[in-house]
Amino acid sequence: ALSTEAPLAADHGEGFAEERKAGASAWNRMSWKGSQYLPLRSASNAWTETTKALRRHAVPAAHRFCGISRQAAGCRGKVHSDHHNFVLSTLTPLRGCTKATGIVLDGVETPLIDGDGGDPGATVLVDNTFDHQVYNDLTESAEDRYVLIVETWHP
Repeated sequence: ALSTEAPLAADHGEGFAEERKAGASAWNRMSWKGSQYLPLRSASNAWTETTKALRRHAVPAAHRFCGISRQAAGCRGKVHSDHHNFVLSTLTPLRGCTKATGIVLDGVETPLIDGDGGDPGATVLVDNTFDHQVYNDLTESAEDRYVLIVETWHP
């Protein structure tokens, strides 16, 4: 249903580059260099169209996290397991996602690629109990990649 809401990310993010330069940010650092996340609960003035689309389609509140992940170009997360066998995550590419961005899950590489014309890309379902690593291997540009993450109960 969210694919009908495109472009979800088109009018967002411009202010974040300036915000990062100033050092004042609602973004939280992840445990590896170059990656941050923004819980949509605390982003009252950012990603407003994405938040509205989630509400319009009655996407239930995630029990743990619903937000945006940002990863700088040339960065890879550490290989890890969340050790939460009760959680599944969805990763939906929003902006800056190309064949050089994605996730390696239990040794299987899956690119996260933006959709056409500003549409979100295909959503990837992740079982966090398996070892995984996110990456943004872009080297020809310094573009951050943005992904919508929604965590839900594992059936």
